[in-house]
Order: sequence, then C-alpha cells, then structure tokens
Amino acid sequence: MKDKLIRAMTDAGAFRVLAVNATEAAQTAQEAHGLAAAETIALSRLLSGCLLIRSTIHPNDRLQVTMNHNGSVGDLSVDAWPNGMVRGRVLNGAQKDPGRPPVGDVGVVEVGRSRAGMRGVHQSATLMITGTIQDEFQLYLLESEQIASAIVLHSELGESGEVAWAGGALVQLLPEAEPDDLKKIVPRLEELLANLKKTSDGLTPEDLVERVLPKDLPYTLVAEEEFQFRCNCDETRVLSALATLPKQEVEDILERKEVLELACGYCSRIYNVHPEKLRSLLETN
Repeated sequence: MKDKLIRAMTDAGAFRVLAVNATEAAQTAQEAHGLAAAETIALSRLLSGCLLIRSTIHPNDRLQVTMNHNGSVGDLSVDAWPNGMVRGRVLNGAQKDPGRPPVGDVGVVEVGRSRAGMRGVHQSATLMITGTIQDEFQLYLLESEQIASAIVLHSELGESGEVAWAGGALVQLLPEAEPDDLKKIVPRLEELLANLKKTSDGLTPEDLVERVLPKDLPYTLVAEEEFQFRCNCDETRVLSALATLPKQEVEDILERKEVLELACGYCSRIYNVHPEKLRSLLETN
C-alpha cells in the first residue's frame, strides 16, 4: 500500500478532516538511520503529524518541525516539502537520559514555514507540556495557528521490529462551525486511537475518515496527496557546506591528504570528498 494523505470536508462546512498512512516513509526512515524501537515510534508519529499539518497550509509551503525535549530518545526533526518529499532524523540521542520516557514533557516545539520565491522563514515555537506528540501538535495549532483541532497519531512495530503501520487523522473546525461541534468528534477520535492500539493492519486514510466522522455528517473527499521519504542532498550541497569552513581548516585537511567521509543528517547517505575537491574550494575562494 502506497503512502497517501487525503483531505475531506463535511458537506455542511463544519469540519475539515485529513488522514494519512505514512508506513512506507516511516519504515524508510528507520532503515536509513538504523533507529531503535522507541526512536522509530517517536519519529514516525512526528512525521505523520508534520504531513497532516503541512497539508492544511498553503500548498507551496515547506514545513519543518523540531521537538527539542528532555525525553530518552533524541530530539526529533521532520521536513515536509510541497513536492511530496518528506525526511526526518533523530538528533543528540547519546546526550539523553535513558531513564526518562521516550518523549519528554519539558521542551520546545519549533515550527518553520517557508515558500520558494519568498524571503525568510516564518518561525513559531510552543512549550511542550505533555510529552505526547499528538497533544503537542494540538497545542501548537491552537496557540500559533488559532485553529481548534483534534489529532490522533499512531505507529506500531511488527514482530521483527519493522514499522507495521504509521499514520493518523486531523480534524479542524471551520469558521461555519460552533466551538461545541468539536465535542461530537473528540470521542470518536479517542475511540479511533484505542482501536489503532489494538490493530491498525491495512487501514487506509479513507478508513480513518470513515471512523472519525459519524454517519449523520456526510462529507466529500476534496484532495489526495502521495509522498515518500527521500532527500535532496547531493555533492554540490556538501561542498557548499564545506565552503563555509575557515580557510586554515581546509588547508590542514589537505596537508593530511584525507578523504573526508560525510553523512547527510536527514538520510544518512555517505559522501566521500577527495582532496582535489577541497583544493578546488580554496581556488574558488
């Protein structure tokens, strides 16, 4: 089953509902970075949430979400692009306290939005208070976007440790709705999460929307997006990063005649930079 995200709107205009299956992207992230179980589950949920929220903003916007926290897994970062590319990573894992819960309840959610052709990045931050990724997203949407929302995120591993399923659903109140209308949906989301914890095998985004919305709220599917875990790193970008090193540091590396081995933080692809490439940087500068 290919990864997919769908958007639906209730016919009365009260709710916007998004649902995503991000299993393949989560599995690729796990394999690329060699993640442990707790890291995989946390990154999978952040990845699903980031995809859902990116689909609610301008279609040309890129969304970057980072959770810096006091849990036992590393800080989490996901980068979702409008062209269907999504990538993510776990940072500073070795510096964390293994005795803590995987995602801590003290930290900051940092969100950056940018668009090709426009200057700068629109940044916002909210304090973490629960250590539950879906709750932290919900708080961000309320505080930074002023949108009443309810979100469910889930991921689970198979018997051999691979990602068996990853995804979630997001419901947002539209201006035509009354604030109390969300109360009709929240119990259904809670029930959905409880059922996902029992079994989520084979669930599609369409299945999630059907489970979230009661039968007396007819809806229409309005959009569908496909995406995959991939990266836009290349040798040119690696050399551009090296070009920022002080000239003396580059000269020291050349004297040692070292072949630099550099790994992309987002996809773990290895780049071997030979001395002649470094020498060209000095000549350019």
